[in-house]
Amino acid sequence: MRARRSLPRILAACLAVAATLTLTEAALAQRCEPVPTTTPSPADTDLAKKSMAGGVTYLQDSDGPRYEEAYPLFKRAYKLSGSVNALQNMALSAAKLELDGEAIDCFQRYLEKKGADISPEDKGQVETDLRALLAGVAYVTISSDLSNVTLVDTRTPRRGATVRNTYKLGALSLKVGLHPGDHTIVASLAGHPSQSWTVDIKSGDKLTKELLFEPGKPVTADGFTAADAKSMGGSGLATIEPPAPKTRLPASVWVVGGMTIATGIGWGVTGGLALSEKGAYDLANTPGNASAGVDLAGQRRTVTTLNLITDVLMGVTVAGAATTVVLALTNSNSPNQVKSSAFGRSWILVPSADGAGFGAVAAGRF
Repeated sequence: MRARRSLPRILAACLAVAATLTLTEAALAQRCEPVPTTTPSPADTDLAKKSMAGGVTYLQDSDGPRYEEAYPLFKRAYKLSGSVNALQNMALSAAKLELDGEAIDCFQRYLEKKGADISPEDKGQVETDLRALLAGVAYVTISSDLSNVTLVDTRTPRRGATVRNTYKLGALSLKVGLHPGDHTIVASLAGHPSQSWTVDIKSGDKLTKELLFEPGKPVTADGFTAADAKSMGGSGLATIEPPAPKTRLPASVWVVGGMTIATGIGWGVTGGLALSEKGAYDLANTPGNASAGVDLAGQRRTVTTLNLITDVLMGVTVAGAATTVVLALTNSNSPNQVKSSAFGRSWILVPSADGAGFGAVAAGRF
């Protein structure tokens, strides 16, 4: 009976590992505004209605829809109230502003929330818009050695006005869905020179870009001036590689690792019990050693149950150990990436997530 009661706890541990991985990976991708987790207050509801009305007014402007002004109002209305109408308008505005990754996520969430309540005409239009976005979107994963980087993306079409969008690289990597075309992405961070990347993005591309704001630091020794260095044939400044950062492991590594240790201990305990019970069963089942009143069938069921639990715990332990290693490798030194210089090459591994699932993007400098 003790063995049977342990199974729910094992399943709960597996679900906790899966949830930890899902949250860790999903945080990296550009997503639609999250739904309110609490019931909106009357004040929030009133502000959401005003924001919604203001956004609709911008869309109905006599000179043409003003999506840039409407988009943040719909976003505020949805954040405050969770209104599916605000979600649909936010998706439409995001698509018109070429925030393709966010528009895809919002349209998919809208269809999911509407369910059977959506009219055939409305559903057909949304699905058409969504197919067009999915057919053309290109995903770009941008990583940085420093956080809080501002990205300004400017797309120059062959005809019409340029399109400019701003993203915040709050963590150390971000995956965005971009419109195909000629893009110039400028990354800026206070106290550092800006970096520019010009790229021709095609439909379906999956690209990566690594930003290095501190690849090396200029230093001068105390009492040794630039003039002294020049007199010796130097430039006055020496560039050295910064010291390797101390490894910082996030909470997810410790949580999954702790759970792996716990299941490993359980594996050892149940394995020992299984061996003990198997020995007792074999002894009782030996001709000439059978004892009166011994429930051999019950003993056999106990051995089978303990073997099953041992196998489950072994599988969970192995999976947990592998998960811990992956999380540690992809999260050491920074929340979202790992770098190495194996075989004289510089590599970066960046976890990524999109509507199709989770994975990682590896890039190397040869």
